[in-house]
Amino acid sequence: MFLVKKILQLINILTAFLLLLTYLPYHFDLSFFPKLTLFSYAYPFVLLINAVFVLFWLFFGPRRRILISAIVIIIHFSFIFRLVNYSSSEEKAKEDISILTYNVHDFSHKAEEEDAQLKIKENTDSIIAFIHRENPDIICLQDYSANTKDKKGFHYRLTEILKYRYFYFYKKGSRENIKDCAIYSKYYIADASTIWEESERNYSLIYADIICRDKKIRVYNFHLISYMLGHDEQNTYSEILHGKINEREGGKNIMRKLIAADTLKKTQTENLIPKLEETSVPYIVTGD
Repeated sequence: MFLVKKILQLINILTAFLLLLTYLPYHFDLSFFPKLTLFSYAYPFVLLINAVFVLFWLFFGPRRRILISAIVIIIHFSFIFRLVNYSSSEEKAKEDISILTYNVHDFSHKAEEEDAQLKIKENTDSIIAFIHRENPDIICLQDYSANTKDKKGFHYRLTEILKYRYFYFYKKGSRENIKDCAIYSKYYIADASTIWEESERNYSLIYADIICRDKKIRVYNFHLISYMLGHDEQNTYSEILHGKINEREGGKNIMRKLIAADTLKKTQTENLIPKLEETSVPYIVTGD
């Protein structure tokens, strides 16, 4: 038993070290070794293993070994609340305003070439039905394209059928074309603007000042860089997870995209935060 516990202690030290590595992308510029950004994806799993070790040492001792994992977990305990969000029914009852944020992926999720238009229509109908059922006060959309003149389109159905009469969106090209980010509201929008325009890297930020029950709030809606994984790459990723193909052969391109996106997203986030804090108006941040 002594030998088993020694081996477990070594494994515990290793997993605690791995947990520390998952914190690195949040604190350091990893451009010198961008592959370290991939450790952040392991955070939930490594956290769980360390939590199991804490419980193991608690019940089977020696209890001082709890500190191996406990200290590392406590260093960034706040990260746990990014994974788990809880609010009681009493808290929900006190909410004054409801907001829905949704990356609609141009309504093209699982739309293959041979049935693309049919699937897009199904996705559009499904999302409209979902919004109608949830009935939020404010809707923030990302990865969103629509034409304001289309009487059967998503924009028309939101504004004329579901009565989201106030809206602001980023315009690209003609005035009728909505591109990437949009905000729809049942409450009056007093002011709105585009801070960052959509680009080939999907880097955009808009806001709307909304008068809600005689109070002004600012709602930000942003879309940072996407991972840009195509249908084939998404299928490859799924196959890798299920062990169906060789990871070295099938995953290199996916890893390159994940690393590039995470590196740029860190910079984008660092640029985003100061923009959010420029206003003195109470604000809510939504986005993807």
